[in-house]
Amino acid sequence: MQWNQKYDYPKSSRATVDGIRRYLLGETKLPSVTSILDATRSEEDKAALANWRERTGQKEAEAITKAASSRGSQMHNYLESYLLGRENLSFFEDNEQYKLMAKEIIEKGLKNRLDEIWGGGMHTLLPRKVCRYC
Repeated sequence: MQWNQKYDYPKSSRATVDGIRRYLLGETKLPSVTSILDATRSEEDKAALANWRERTGQKEAEAITKAASSRGSQMHNYLESYLLGRENLSFFEDNEQYKLMAKEIIEKGLKNRLDEIWGGGMHTLLPRKVCRYC
């Protein structure tokens, strides 16, 4: 696997602005992918999620949501370390769900399939007329 250094991607930092995760590139505040997905969710999906929260109970739904978010972040961080060549083989010694998920993505999607990487965790700034959520 080769890292292509063809482009010089801008550095960014992360902040929460009005409850929405944003990536800061200079003075520009870009929403996270999750924030964009939330903003573009259909009314049907919003209703289904609200119904699930009601059936499950707000406190339990919040705990499940928080655990899923944490699991996703941990898996994302490990996959990024894998792509950067910083993975630790002892990582897979225990069976935490995010580790099993990361291992499956590596084995079935990345290993021996990915020849070149052009960037990781990069942000692309689009003009406002293209990205109404920026």
